[in-house]
Amino acid sequence: MPQLQQVMAAASASNAAASAATVANAVISTGSNGAAIIPQGTTAQRPTPATGHFRFNSSLNSFEGYNGASWQEVAVLGTAQSFTTAHGFAVTTLTDGANIAWDLSANQVARVTLGGNRTLSNPTNKVEGNVYVLIVKQDGTGGRTLSFSSDYKFAGGTAPTITTTASKADVLTFVCEGTNLLGVASQSFL
Repeated sequence: MPQLQQVMAAASASNAAASAATVANAVISTGSNGAAIIPQGTTAQRPTPATGHFRFNSSLNSFEGYNGASWQEVAVLGTAQSFTTAHGFAVTTLTDGANIAWDLSANQVARVTLGGNRTLSNPTNKVEGNVYVLIVKQDGTGGRTLSFSSDYKFAGGTAPTITTTASKADVLTFVCEGTNLLGVASQSFL
């Protein structure tokens, strides 16, 4: 790593519009059209691994890294991915209050327990095409209502009446079409 830092420092110090330096099969090029060329080769050409190794596997046509136990493909944005284990979102709890705020950038899957009659405020940080899930639960008293601000749209133009039974929950699922969240309700869980 010290060699790579020295190469990067030397390349940055160069007065040329672009510069390149080579260290052990790695090329660092700086400038407006620079790039880093990382080690590459076939699966059969993998080096003796060490945790943190990173390379391009030309047999798989993908980037891979060594995690200390095995070589693993690295997901690349903009390409279809196949996953070998489950992926999901952490469920976060929204703050209950007269007006419930939902920051979608921090809470793609969220829950709230209603402690009174509430309004779900228009969400912030919507991303077109994203799916969002909200679990709405009644407190131990029940009988709470939830109204929806104007960015929430439901089939037939009518928002659902949430389940009011104490400790029951509804699951609201939305897809963002750019301006609005289009939603459906699955009701009366737990």
